[in-house]
Amino acid sequence: MGKRSAAGELFLGNMGSIQRETRPSIQREDQLTMETKLEQIAAKARCEPKLRFTSLAHHITRDRVRKNLSQIPKWSAAGVDGQTVEAARRSFDGWIEPMLQSIHRRGYSAPHIRRVYIPKPGKMEKRPLGVPTHRA
Repeated sequence: MGKRSAAGELFLGNMGSIQRETRPSIQREDQLTMETKLEQIAAKARCEPKLRFTSLAHHITRDRVRKNLSQIPKWSAAGVDGQTVEAARRSFDGWIEPMLQSIHRRGYSAPHIRRVYIPKPGKMEKRPLGVPTHRA
């Protein structure tokens, strides 16, 4: 019998073989990385468009937020709170725990987005641009 496709494996619930097919050399089957888990969630969402996930909040962790914050360029514009990326990184330990607690108890609401209008090249019109805050 031939090898099943990744979609077939996903449908049958054999997520381990999908991990081997998509990222063969990254991790052992029993220790999936966060990125691999997110890839599996994305694959499942693509294969089953009517599927509704109950919660993905458990994937938002202190380390993941720190990693994503470290990937924001230093020259990024400040949001409505006026806080720079450097200030958000320095005060990380002060704001991360309350934010994670509010996310996990489903009481989190995202902060407002600062709206900026930038000129379109070669036109008199302006294009709206949303600038998020660096911390929540």
